[in-house]
Amino acid sequence: MIGGLSWERPDRSGSTLVQEDVMPSKAYGTSGNGGEALQGFYSHLAIYAIVNGFLLALNLLAGGPAWVVWPLIGWGLGLAAHGIAVFLGAPHGPGAGRVGSS
Repeated sequence: MIGGLSWERPDRSGSTLVQEDVMPSKAYGTSGNGGEALQGFYSHLAIYAIVNGFLLALNLLAGGPAWVVWPLIGWGLGLAAHGIAVFLGAPHGPGAGRVGSS
């Protein structure tokens, strides 16, 4: 099937070999552990929303200057980097990002 879900290739004897999920999903990262990278990102996102929602409420109730934007921006940048690594398939593991061969 076209679209990355499966493909068929005849072997030398004429029978058909079927390979499921040939194209790795970028949402699952490159760790090979299924949805662990995706689950880790969504956990990070949920904690970000809960903690920063609490900080926002605290800042609004206390009044004064809007200091809550600084944790939102700082943690948001980290969350964005995490999302890029998971959804765009940034390399993981030893030697990731090295140029050339040893």
